[in-house]
Amino acid sequence: MTPDILVKKMEALGRLCQQLEGALAAFDTVLDRENTAIARSDIHELESITQEKVAFGMGVEDRAQKIRKAIDEFAAYLQIPHSNEPIQLEEILHQLEKNLAGSFDEALATLGGHVKALAAERQRIFPKIEANAYMVKKLLQYHRETYAFWQAVASESEAVYGKTGKAVTAPKKSILTVRT
Repeated sequence: MTPDILVKKMEALGRLCQQLEGALAAFDTVLDRENTAIARSDIHELESITQEKVAFGMGVEDRAQKIRKAIDEFAAYLQIPHSNEPIQLEEILHQLEKNLAGSFDEALATLGGHVKALAAERQRIFPKIEANAYMVKKLLQYHRETYAFWQAVASESEAVYGKTGKAVTAPKKSILTVRT
């Protein structure tokens, strides 16, 4: 790679880091809204927020794949041996600083700032994502249990009716009273 192309690739990687950091920061707002909707048991808002979460997830995945591709390009350029474990962004930055120190200090410093900001945002948001995932899992479990309870109640109180509308079998005792 020529020096100009190398600088442009470092700048592009820095922009990708900024975009991913921005997406994670915006996702924080969505998580807050979802947590509020869960507290209010607002199923309609939860459904709309789920669509937003899917869109955010796709955006984050797209940016992460682009960053992964850039990391792989830099790894090939730096001739870093390929192992089973993926090379991390911080490792690429360290290798770039080690191999390109002196002539690319400004570009490396800028890229380093973006990488550190992204790492800080990841550290800040990931515990919140984990807590949100736990809350959503518990909410889903609660809804499943509630649904199973009401299904059981309904099946216990069923009576079979014939063509004349009279009960063929006597209804079982139930905690529900239904008027028709």
